[in-house]
Amino acid sequence: MSEYLLLIITVFALAAVIVFLVHTRHQRVLNDTRKTYETQISEIKKRQERQLEDRTFDLRLLAKSLREKKEELEKINVIVKSINSEMNFVGFLNTILDQSRVIKGLERARVLVYDKDNDVFKYKVAKGWDMEQLKSIEMSPAEVENQFIKDSEEIYQDIFLVKKSVSQANQLPSPRSMIVLRVKVKEMVEGYLFFDNMQSDEAFDEHDKQLLHNLKEHIISAFLKTKILEELKKLNEAKNEFLGVVAHDLRNPLGNIANFAKLLLMDIEMDSLDLTNAKKMLDRINQSSKNLVEIVGGLLNLSAIESGKITLNLKKEKIDSILSECEEVHKNAAQNKNIQLIIEKNKSLPEIAVDKLRIMEVFDNLISNGIKYSHSGGRVRIYCEANTKEVITHVEDTGQGLTEQDLQSIFSKFTRLSSKPTAGESSTGLGLSIVKKIVEIHGGRVWVQSTKNVGSTFSFSIPIENNSVKAV
Repeated sequence: MSEYLLLIITVFALAAVIVFLVHTRHQRVLNDTRKTYETQISEIKKRQERQLEDRTFDLRLLAKSLREKKEELEKINVIVKSINSEMNFVGFLNTILDQSRVIKGLERARVLVYDKDNDVFKYKVAKGWDMEQLKSIEMSPAEVENQFIKDSEEIYQDIFLVKKSVSQANQLPSPRSMIVLRVKVKEMVEGYLFFDNMQSDEAFDEHDKQLLHNLKEHIISAFLKTKILEELKKLNEAKNEFLGVVAHDLRNPLGNIANFAKLLLMDIEMDSLDLTNAKKMLDRINQSSKNLVEIVGGLLNLSAIESGKITLNLKKEKIDSILSECEEVHKNAAQNKNIQLIIEKNKSLPEIAVDKLRIMEVFDNLISNGIKYSHSGGRVRIYCEANTKEVITHVEDTGQGLTEQDLQSIFSKFTRLSSKPTAGESSTGLGLSIVKKIVEIHGGRVWVQSTKNVGSTFSFSIPIENNSVKAV
């Protein structure tokens, strides 16, 4: 009995131990599972917190980016409103340079504008530069491209980044870097805007470049609008001035013709006609008629050239032979004013393809101007030279010379100069405009150098291989 009891106790003890072990094992598993779950939950929570932080950071970045874009759009809007409100060309240029201070890398700024009459670029306005020094600079289209664009990086269409020291004309200080905006419309370059930094090669960041890119079309649109308005205003003023001049020039010869004709009729009616006086009056009528023909002929000629209603009759001609004919035409006028007419022949010049009558018209205008605007005892000298591409003719006089204001519009139609013909000769103000048109339709170019009270030299070129003749 005692053995059975001991066995039962042993069994219960073993069972208790087993139950305890199982419970302990189960508790350990539960604890491990709970710890695993807690760890996983903690990791999930941390991951979610990190994701939340990342999303919060992204949202902050996005909010910052949106604020910056909003601020930039507001800046652009302010700039666009400012430049679009300007109707005056120079006012617009000054406004855009004032507003360009939003470009962080900017220290100085300037604008080159194309002068179509002289085929050069000139500085129109500047900030931070000596404008008086810039005014003396003129650059051909090729010179501008070679100096500023050739070795640059085109970061956007017609926007260029120039790094390192940029050589300048007329000993100007050299920027270390610049952004250049080229104002180009239908392959025609109307101007350049320069945004300069004098200190650093890396002055302009992506924000500066993008800002200018966003403004480009607005700037170009306003540039063209205000420039066209300025040109229209100048043309209208010139037209009104010209009409006044033409009316005056027509009134004088017409008045002379009417007055002398009236006097002749009165003498005839009163049977008191004196042949000597009658001849003088008829001479005055004849001269007045010639003046009228010159004025009307100039108007018709210019109109025909500008409207494209002339056809060039091109033939190979020797300049020397054309000059000989011109000498015969003008030698009497020169002798009457005691002006020395010197025509230097150059037999080595190649023949050129020209419309002889039209080129003689160019010579006639330039030589007659030299005689008209020179005082007695002066000199008009014509000489030619050639290079591999063109024959160049110079008409040099010792006349009154031209002012800076004269030079700005010397080849424009409707122009009246500060100087007057020295013997009261007639002048329509159309001759030099006609000269420019005729030379250009021959594929050439015309220019002038002049010093007030010293004299002027008018020059024009004609291509030797005249393949560039413009259709008219």
